[in-house]
Amino acid sequence: MVYAASAGDLAAVVELHGACSARSRHRRYLSGAVPSSSRLRRLLEPARGVTLLAATGDGDMAAVVAMANLIAEGEQAEAALLVRDDWQRRGLGSTLLIWLLGHASSSGYAALVLHMHAENTPMLRTVRRLDHAALTERDGAFLTFTVPVAGSSRRPPW
Repeated sequence: MVYAASAGDLAAVVELHGACSARSRHRRYLSGAVPSSSRLRRLLEPARGVTLLAATGDGDMAAVVAMANLIAEGEQAEAALLVRDDWQRRGLGSTLLIWLLGHASSSGYAALVLHMHAENTPMLRTVRRLDHAALTERDGAFLTFTVPVAGSSRRPPW
């Protein structure tokens, strides 16, 4: 199940971060630290954008296994993903990124921007699968990709 996050999801998102390896958190946040509860709360309900959560199970047995953030900055929106280690390499991150791209398009943003470590091979593969993804900047070990979204036919499923 994939749904738009709310502040009520904070405990589940804290648990997700605790279940991810330092390597996965490092890839997502460009550091291995677990974000503070106040930062996670801001990510769950961004002023401009959306956060999607992917969960398994139902009701009290549901566990959040991935989080995808879209934070708008002017005409562009920054995207970021965190997928629990045991759920990686199943296409979940790619699916969430496509949904973020659809949301960015339907919201009128001109481009989706992704920042990542140059060694983050799984994310590099995911981004390169998108139409028109272009490396726009390299700053040492950090890469920035820009994906134009104007006129995209992809739409989120909600």
